[in-house]
Amino acid sequence: MKRFKILGAMLAAMWAMGLMAASAFALPDITITLGSYPLHLNYLSNTVATKIETPNGALFTGTGLHVLYLTGELTALGTFRMIFLKWGKGTESCFNQGEEANGEVLLEGSFHVVYTSLKGSTQGLQIGVLYLVKSLEGATVIKCKKTGIEIKVRGSMIGSIVTLPEGEGERIGQKSVLTGTNGKQSIRAYWNDAGTGLLAKFESSIGAGFLESNLVIEGEPEATALNGAMYKITSI
Repeated sequence: MKRFKILGAMLAAMWAMGLMAASAFALPDITITLGSYPLHLNYLSNTVATKIETPNGALFTGTGLHVLYLTGELTALGTFRMIFLKWGKGTESCFNQGEEANGEVLLEGSFHVVYTSLKGSTQGLQIGVLYLVKSLEGATVIKCKKTGIEIKVRGSMIGSIVTLPEGEGERIGQKSVLTGTNGKQSIRAYWNDAGTGLLAKFESSIGAGFLESNLVIEGEPEATALNGAMYKITSI
């Protein structure tokens, strides 16, 4: 009988620890403090530099970017649309929407606010945006019409969220950094809501197989909340 009591106590303790772990690793929430859902963030620049790189060098370069974020409720989740302008491979314009001469490339999908570093680590608690690129038939296709090249991209990538000064919890916009080099994003590791460490991986292919790649947006683009909304990103 004592064994069963001990086993029961151990199971109860393990169950409690499981609840604590799930609670401790709950993803940050995006909470509106002024205004109402949906929360809509917008960024537009006709001059910001962008590029995709592989270990073999730059695959695409571009100038100009339009980003839309949308979240419809108290959650760590939402959707994004990134429209890259004047994108090309070398001197040739490449596109997957609009006219070829526009060089417009659309990447879209869902985003999650995640932890990229945890309390107790050398970097302390850090959060970022995990972008999950939506793909038809396994990849997003980008066409370069003159040469007939088709480039496919797929996967996920992480941008860091610029931390606000201490005490300034409310936001009217969001600065984010998305960078990398030699085919690898600067930030790849993140933790899901179960406390499991995972790696984001973005890839591209010109027909000879997929290579790990990185997407770079110059500087710290700041998306601004529309309609005067304010919000907080709550974390553990």
